[in-house]
Amino acid sequence: SSGRVLFRSAEKAIAKCKSANVKKVNIVSLGDMITGYIHVTNRITSEFDFVTQTVKASELISHVLVKFAENFSEVTYRSVLGNHERLTKNMEESLPEENAGRWINYYLEARLKDTPIKFMKDNLDDNLIFFKMDNGRKIAATHGHLGSGINNIVQEIWGATREFCDDIYVGHLHQEKLKMYQGTRVIMNNSLMGVDDYALNKRLFGEPSQTVCIYEPDGSFEDYRIALGDVK
Repeated sequence: SSGRVLFRSAEKAIAKCKSANVKKVNIVSLGDMITGYIHVTNRITSEFDFVTQTVKASELISHVLVKFAENFSEVTYRSVLGNHERLTKNMEESLPEENAGRWINYYLEARLKDTPIKFMKDNLDDNLIFFKMDNGRKIAATHGHLGSGINNIVQEIWGATREFCDDIYVGHLHQEKLKMYQGTRVIMNNSLMGVDDYALNKRLFGEPSQTVCIYEPDGSFEDYRIALGDVK
C-alpha cells in the first residue's frame, strides 16, 4: 500500500515537471526514510523491523528513480542522512557513520549502476548538500537535526559553505515551513512518514508530502507540494 502511494505521488511529480517542460531533474533525499532505534514507541508501532524497512525502502526508492529516468533526459540524485536511520538510540553515543541511510545509498547506486541516473558525489559531508544549478542558483540541503534549529540554519549553512545560498531545503520536524532570511529561502518539507507517536507528543503536525520546485533558466521558480494523503 505504501509503495502504491509513493509511486502515485512520483507520477504526480513527473506530470507536474513534464507540464513545465523540465529537462533536468535534481532529486534530493532529506533522510528519515526508515524508522530506526531512536524511540521505543516508533519500534513498537512500526509495521516492519529495522532490516526489512531498509530493504523495502531501498527497493521503493530505486523504482521511483527509474520512473524519473524514463521520463527525463537527465536525473541526478543526492541525499543526506537523517536521525531516524541511526543504529544507536543515544545520539551522544552514536557514531555518525553508523547510519542505515548509508546502506540505502549503497544499494541504490549498485542497483541502478546501469541506468543513466547520476549519483552525485559533491556533498560537503554526509549531512550537508551544496551545489550550483545550471542557472547559477545555489542550493543547500540538510536533514535538520544538527545545529541549533531552523531559526539559525541560514547563518550555519553560510558558515559551513562559505557561500551565499539561494535556497536551503530541510526536513526533520514533520511539518511544512517557509522562512526568509537576507534573501535566502529555507524550505522545510513535511516528513514522508507523516506524524509518528513521538512527533505527535511533541505537537509536530504535518501530512506526508514531498516538495517539487521548478526552476527556470532565468532563476525564477515555483514550488508545489504533493501530499501523499491526497494520492489514491
